[in-house]
Amino acid sequence: MAQLKGGALYKNKGNGEFDTVQDNTWRSTWDIILSGNFSGQFSPIDEIFYYDAEAGLIRIYQVDASGKLKAPKTINNVSKKWDTIVSGSFRGQQKKELLFYKKNTGYYKFMELNSQGELYSFGDGRWKTGWDIILSFSYGGSYDCLAFYNKQTGNMKLFTTNGQGD
Repeated sequence: MAQLKGGALYKNKGNGEFDTVQDNTWRSTWDIILSGNFSGQFSPIDEIFYYDAEAGLIRIYQVDASGKLKAPKTINNVSKKWDTIVSGSFRGQQKKELLFYKKNTGYYKFMELNSQGELYSFGDGRWKTGWDIILSFSYGGSYDCLAFYNKQTGNMKLFTTNGQGD
């Protein structure tokens, strides 16, 4: 069972100050938290993606215009082995897709949410093992690039994506 801890959401006032929007009791077991437009609903407001590796659980919360969280979309039975999850524009869509990566095996999977809020894969395979940090960034093209960094070797590689999941 997940332990619960205190947490809060803050709204930027635009002048370097923040207002508390919502105090919450959060699970203490979230391993990865991301923001982005994952559902594809046209909105200038990002959703918040949470991944709990031990539970194999993903929750995606929509945030309303006042900054409060709406009831989450819960996805159960997710692999418990992902070391890195990165959001980006890997297919050239308005919504963000997700890259899941396992450091020890090099296995990766590109996934996105369908209109029913379910994750589905649009590409997978194997890359080099041992990447500690993977960063998605825009370079002005149709698809985001990926930067891979290995702390032990100091090696960094940059790659482009092609919209096909490889």
